[in-house]
Amino acid sequence: MPASTQVFLDRDPHWGIYTESGELVAEAAYERSPHRELVGQSRHLDLRDIDVVDGPFEEMVYAGPIIAHYGHFLLTSLARLWALDGSRPALFHSHPPIFDHNARFILELLAAAGLTRDNSYSFERPTRICRLVVPEASFFEQYYVSRDYSAAVEKIGNAIPETNRFEHRDYYISKARIGSGVASLADEEEIERAFRQEGFEIVYPETLSLPDQISLFRNARTIAGTISSAFHTVVLAPKGRSRQILFDYSDTPNSNFALIEHGIEANVSYYSLSDSVTRHHNDRFIAYYVAKDIESLARKMVQIAMPNPSQHDSVSNENCVPDFAGENYRDILKRLHLELAPTSYLEIGTLNGGTLALANAPSISIDPFFQIETAVIGSKEMCLFFQMGSDTFFDNYDPKQLLGRRLDLSFLDGMHHCEFLLRDFMNAERHSSRDGVIALHDCLPVEIPMTDRLQNGTPPVAPHRGGWWTGDVWRTLYAIKRHRPDLRVLCLDAAPTGLVLISKLNPQSTKLSTYYDQIVDEMLGLDLSQITVSGFLEQMDVQSTRTVVEPGSLIASLRS
Repeated sequence: MPASTQVFLDRDPHWGIYTESGELVAEAAYERSPHRELVGQSRHLDLRDIDVVDGPFEEMVYAGPIIAHYGHFLLTSLARLWALDGSRPALFHSHPPIFDHNARFILELLAAAGLTRDNSYSFERPTRICRLVVPEASFFEQYYVSRDYSAAVEKIGNAIPETNRFEHRDYYISKARIGSGVASLADEEEIERAFRQEGFEIVYPETLSLPDQISLFRNARTIAGTISSAFHTVVLAPKGRSRQILFDYSDTPNSNFALIEHGIEANVSYYSLSDSVTRHHNDRFIAYYVAKDIESLARKMVQIAMPNPSQHDSVSNENCVPDFAGENYRDILKRLHLELAPTSYLEIGTLNGGTLALANAPSISIDPFFQIETAVIGSKEMCLFFQMGSDTFFDNYDPKQLLGRRLDLSFLDGMHHCEFLLRDFMNAERHSSRDGVIALHDCLPVEIPMTDRLQNGTPPVAPHRGGWWTGDVWRTLYAIKRHRPDLRVLCLDAAPTGLVLISKLNPQSTKLSTYYDQIVDEMLGLDLSQITVSGFLEQMDVQSTRTVVEPGSLIASLRS
């Protein structure tokens, strides 16, 4: 049943996907709120007097409703796109017809998802579909989010061209120029003035193109503002790049924000303004707030949003450098899996399973104490777990015999002592294919204390880095670069402590094993405080993750 041309979806009891007997297909329902309440629609319709026409396709896949509101579109209209592979035409509920919408963001996001007039349809009359595939919605507003959602929307966001409109600095999102909407704060210009005086650039999201909005969330250091759907844009941008400060007029923010934060691991802090504002009636806004003392409120908001100097660029000397501005290391690993398409995978140091879940190939996972917290099997036809140290594993098992092939990809994140990682690398390379890749984590420290061989042995210089422990595996990277110039070593500024990708492997090489004892003595004699953190990173030729953001560029860099 099509959506009505006269009312919004939530006031239309007739639209939806129904069986011949008039029962609403539960899997295709639009539900939101913690109780999963229907948005419009009816559990049952009497279709006896309805004129139904046959659809033009024998089989379609249901893609959900097109909602012209920006926030609802991002969360609901994109929620089923994870399942679209182009093999069947997609069916949307939409009025007007899909590609007649005036909202430019709708057309841009659908295009980025690969949807065109040739493969996407909506019907204006009751239409019979012989077979309709209904994928589960990966985001139920105010109720649930799945990993499928974050992966799908990030892929869509990555298909939007980068504009580099915004830099790594601080921004305040203002709603002062919006004439009507959900919520507004009177005299927000005073808030703008206070933020501007502290170096924040004021941004009006309704004036920005979609690529520019994504650029803001990709590149900003801090984004502050009153809670609004403008902050939903973060789902389209790589996670871990911006620190978001959201001010809410109530004591409890809309749960959609918590779902987004959980789904994409965003860096978000919430602060209530309920004690500082009162609600008033306004014909142009559903909720209109007036500050009890606008100058006091402005000072409070600025004080909360100001970056802690110890967390950002002002903490900068040769032995304590700013946080890496690159993508989160898991995002790079995810892309590496996609571009390399390994047929076998080895992981040392699985812990809770976050990185193992990225793999689809037959896998070996090694950890002396597993604490799996997520679904790690996925589509793997085989996943072998060995709860032991990596040395014990390689003394007793052969990955080639276990998986039936050499290793195409290994991720080494085990014991953070240089001699352990050196042995892990030697063993992984010995069992790798020549076209394989070995990834090393935590080899690019940003300050001296995190390089202690004892975890949390020295307090960090920057307080927010408490718990960041790289150990001294930076020494291993130093040794590999020095003793194996035949390898291709790509060091990336992936947050928080770098990612090193090594290719052009030689499984027959014995140089590291032959001189293992001498190399270990040499590594332990290195003094990072003398080399300096900044000097080490320069010697390692650390590259920005932006250099490998284009599809195929990561593998191209490893093959060059």
